[in-house]
Amino acid sequence: MSDTPRDPLRHILSTCAAQALAFSPAILSPLTVGGLINGLQIGEVEAGALVTAEFLVMGITSILVAPVSVRIPYRILALAGGLLLLAGHAGASLAADLSELYPWRIIAGVGCGCLAAAVNASIAQARAPDRLYGLAWAAGYTFTAIMAVVITESNDLVTYSIVFGSLAVTMLVFLPLLWFVPDHGNAPASLSLPSDSIRAGSLLMVGMIVIGISMMAYYAFLERLAVQIGANPAETGRIVAGAQVAGIIGGLLAAPVARRLGLVAGLCAVSILHAATITLAVWTDTVFVLGAVAFFEAVLFIIMIPLMLTLAAGIDTKGRWAAIAGGVFVISTAIGPVVGAFLIEETGYDAIAWMQWPAVLLAVSIFVLVSRSRTVKN
Repeated sequence: MSDTPRDPLRHILSTCAAQALAFSPAILSPLTVGGLINGLQIGEVEAGALVTAEFLVMGITSILVAPVSVRIPYRILALAGGLLLLAGHAGASLAADLSELYPWRIIAGVGCGCLAAAVNASIAQARAPDRLYGLAWAAGYTFTAIMAVVITESNDLVTYSIVFGSLAVTMLVFLPLLWFVPDHGNAPASLSLPSDSIRAGSLLMVGMIVIGISMMAYYAFLERLAVQIGANPAETGRIVAGAQVAGIIGGLLAAPVARRLGLVAGLCAVSILHAATITLAVWTDTVFVLGAVAFFEAVLFIIMIPLMLTLAAGIDTKGRWAAIAGGVFVISTAIGPVVGAFLIEETGYDAIAWMQWPAVLLAVSIFVLVSRSRTVKN
């Protein structure tokens, strides 16, 4: 199936909008964590737990929806998710305390999961999934970079109400574009996953889990890393926004990296470099160096995601493993803030750096094994 069979611009814009709306809560999680701490006077563990709950619901929803997504028009699934997400953002912006926030963020998580499943499955059936995944992630980071700058530069103290209210407004503006998300081809006779894809798909999920946990243990506390080395609110905002701009570059570089180095070789090389940048980010005590390293880390990470999803797309032609992969990855990133908070409170921030290396060595080994499976089309 072509990624743009009738109206290329319309399909590309709708896919990019869906990606941006589905993943903006995750990408902006450093501001959300800081906003929860500032607005409710709670600690890192409590703030991380709320973010974790939301992402767990998002991931579980995406996984549950994936097998039946081939029977539901993607635009309907995307619109349903968008409406739930709008309600979750709006309600959370008006919540008075943590107990009121939880139900609204659970609703937002369900919406994100439906929207993410639709866009991941749709892109998996494109003519060049690596290119379209890259463009979609670049769009998502463009969207959140602008939001991060606007939110931090226009407010002396960022709270959760400001973050969620801003997400609600932008959700309302871009919601109509979801109607144009490209649909799937003919539905398969059975909703079951092909039996010969189970081993490769399951292995890949393990690799994505360890990458997601180790990365999010760092990224969820990027704002805290900046604060602890003396960054002021404007500098912190620029560091977070810089990571968003870097994500744009990473999304645009994903396809060229895959074509120049090969899908798996490129993914393994970038994964190792990514672990090195997180280590440097944790160990530096200079605001400028943290900003530079955080920028480079985001470039590498957003190269990794489209390549991992493209590897998943090669396992099942109907895009179900890609939709599952998106959900599994979100669950792993949901666990990351809790793991990070625990390690920080028990042993300090250095533990975040050390955990990167066993995680990346396991992940690259899995990527190689999956690529050699007879079921995977490279």
